[in-house]
Amino acid sequence: MRTPWFKHVLFVAFLLMLSFPALQGWWGWWEEVPLGGAYKVHPKPDWVWGNWWKTKIQHETEAYAKQQFGWQPNLVRMHNQYVYEWFGQSPNSSLFLGQSGYWFEDVYTDAYQGLDYEGRDDVREIVEHLEVIQQELKKRGKAFVFLLAPSKARYVPEHLPTWCTLGDSTNYDVFLQEAAGRKINIIDVNAWFQREKATTPYPLFPINGTHWTVYGMHKVVDSLLHYLDHVTGYDLPEVVIDSLWTTTDHQDPDNDIEWMLNMSQPLPHNRL
Repeated sequence: MRTPWFKHVLFVAFLLMLSFPALQGWWGWWEEVPLGGAYKVHPKPDWVWGNWWKTKIQHETEAYAKQQFGWQPNLVRMHNQYVYEWFGQSPNSSLFLGQSGYWFEDVYTDAYQGLDYEGRDDVREIVEHLEVIQQELKKRGKAFVFLLAPSKARYVPEHLPTWCTLGDSTNYDVFLQEAAGRKINIIDVNAWFQREKATTPYPLFPINGTHWTVYGMHKVVDSLLHYLDHVTGYDLPEVVIDSLWTTTDHQDPDNDIEWMLNMSQPLPHNRL
């Protein structure tokens, strides 16, 4: 009994579909948008006989083929979107979805929980070194200012995942305790942002970004320059903001977490 012709057609079409990624990777018919975030790019291996006998070229070729096949960025974005839409989970193990659509990075949630706590003795040693540095620089007519950058986890703890709670001991809290009473020029932007939170006309942290907003960054630069005026006695240039606009079309770095998530559809944006 002869096989129906349409089965041959389906078989050939299936083989072509499987070969398309390889053909796209080889010929590059369509331009692809690279994935966001930091990752190691595996270059095309050099075919050298010495590498062949050491099996180095085999491992390099495998790594290259896994990463550089056709439509790999689009397929990754489809997979990540599927994980997010169907399971409500983050496709990136270092990024977490909190409450009300807020995203957080593990560096800051770990610090908030005290998982990276160095110990009081080590923190005290850092504070003592900073005090010595400031004293020595002062002798040389130099100003020293230590700025504590803000943490999104501390700025909006109400939007953290329910499992993320403030640790009993954190580097930030112990640092402030050890620095109290010492004559170190410290600008605690973390505490300042928390005080500004209720009255600021524009958000100081975006929902889809891990760092302060561009607006918050400019406020800090302006305040830092005024503080340096006071510490140094010099009249430094000022930041002049002659116009402002709001948008829901977030740009880098206000969307850096969304950029690292590599999903095929945009996330909801707040107005910045």
